[in-house]
Amino acid sequence: MERLKRNLWLLLSLFYFSLYGQVSAPDFLCVKGDTLFWTNPESSSCGLFLSTDVYFSADPGTAFQLLASLTDSTINHYIHSSHSGPAFYYLITNRDCGSMIPIPSDTLGIRPKEVIDIRTATVQNQTVHVSWNPSKYPETIGYIIYRVTESGTIPVDTVFDQLFYIDMGARPDQQPEFYYVLALDGCGNTSAFANAPHKTIFLKGELNFCMRYIRLTWNKYQGWPMGIADNEIWLAFAGEDTLSYEHRVSGNDTLAFITNLLDETDYCIAIYARESGGTLWSKSNDICLRSDVLSLFSDLILSNVSVNSNQEIEVSWKLDLSVDLQYVQIFRGLDSKQIDELVHSYDSSSIESSNTWFDTEALSDQQPYFYQLKGKDICDNESTSNWTSSILLEVTEVSGDNLLSWTPGLGSDLAVTQYRIFEIVNGTLRLIGNVDGETHSFVHQIMPGTDNQEQYCYVVQAEIHAHGDSSLVSFSNTSCNEVTAGIYVPNAFVPAGANSIFKPEVAIVNNVHNYNMIVFNRWGGKVFESNSIQFGWDGSHNGKVLEPGVYFYIITIAQGSKDEEILSGTVHLIR
Repeated sequence: MERLKRNLWLLLSLFYFSLYGQVSAPDFLCVKGDTLFWTNPESSSCGLFLSTDVYFSADPGTAFQLLASLTDSTINHYIHSSHSGPAFYYLITNRDCGSMIPIPSDTLGIRPKEVIDIRTATVQNQTVHVSWNPSKYPETIGYIIYRVTESGTIPVDTVFDQLFYIDMGARPDQQPEFYYVLALDGCGNTSAFANAPHKTIFLKGELNFCMRYIRLTWNKYQGWPMGIADNEIWLAFAGEDTLSYEHRVSGNDTLAFITNLLDETDYCIAIYARESGGTLWSKSNDICLRSDVLSLFSDLILSNVSVNSNQEIEVSWKLDLSVDLQYVQIFRGLDSKQIDELVHSYDSSSIESSNTWFDTEALSDQQPYFYQLKGKDICDNESTSNWTSSILLEVTEVSGDNLLSWTPGLGSDLAVTQYRIFEIVNGTLRLIGNVDGETHSFVHQIMPGTDNQEQYCYVVQAEIHAHGDSSLVSFSNTSCNEVTAGIYVPNAFVPAGANSIFKPEVAIVNNVHNYNMIVFNRWGGKVFESNSIQFGWDGSHNGKVLEPGVYFYIITIAQGSKDEEILSGTVHLIR
């Protein structure tokens, strides 16, 4: 109640003084031990100095009593040596100023030491920014910032008229930093140290080459009474200027990972701790790492499988050379379900971005082959490519024509848009037809007697759309068919007529070898013999014209690589 009365008296006095004037109080600096210190106000024109009155109370909530009246205006301290325990004081300057009432000073005293509450200690630009709540005591003139070091807890600076400090001498990028803030009064008294300092977040990052992640570890922020609500990971990469929120972990976590790193990319990371039940936050030091990590070879691509003019199967494939590679192996099989025969291996020193291997052992004219690549990087991760097959072409004779049949061009990621059929003439490809990608046969009609080709050779070209490339082509093996058209032997001839010579007719004369024809009369006498299919019998013998009638013949003939045939029969000589 006494305190309420005193405060009311002060309010009324201030109102009165605002109307009628006032007598300034001493500037009460502090109480140090049993001694009060102040600065007397400057001389006033309202009247002579009478005294400096010291008022005292053991409890600021009860009435204050006059302790001393000091009539010497030069005195600026007072020793209250006879008292022990709590003590509170205020001062009044008395002057001969008539009705003007003096204003009391601030109430200071010997009180329990306060603890200054640090709001946050956060890292900015590799310096520590410390902020705190103001002291509740009026005698406070400044604040001392302490940092915990290897040599002990030492003051690093004192500030006045501000509630923050930037510690340029800290090393928050090398270690966590610990801080206390103490209030300071004019007598050198300080407030008490807190039970525990505020501790900055020190973040470290470790790069894992094979697993392609950054392992983040940090210490928990220390100092907030309610602890940490959560920790946020902030990230900037690939030349970004500012950090952006990445993800959040709990306030108890001190471990996180940045995964799926891009190779040779800059990553900068920081941790933000948020106060539980409040709005404060603290940031760690920034760490920046260059991600020299494993470059995956998920794009191991088997580009094409094609048969060349030497009947070798060309296996073409691509690889990003930034891959940290041990080897790439080529496997072959007879169907897509079992491609398990290792036929070639490349080590990292022999690999280029585009590679072609020639399978010289494959029997490209007997069966299709299926190919696939498998690779392993230096961290023992394996990768398997797409698979692709070769095309097998076969030619057979059907009713004097050539029937071309081929196996489809197959692959795990390809589609054939069309097949183009070529005849090989004097080493040059001549287009004779094309079919769609679902058709796998073609008939080449042969016109007997129009040429003297001994055989017909073909190749099929598949136009392929695969792994984004629509310009690929794959060739089959070359397949040939020897012409073995039927032999026609006339059963009569007229030497003086249109059919004047007796001989067999074949489609391709140049394909005939081991030829012989003998003609006999009815008594078995030989009247004609020839070893050339182009030289026939004109119905004479030794220059004499023979009589018309029935004669016998025996023809021996072989075409191409076929077995020898023997033909026999009769022919009528008509005149």
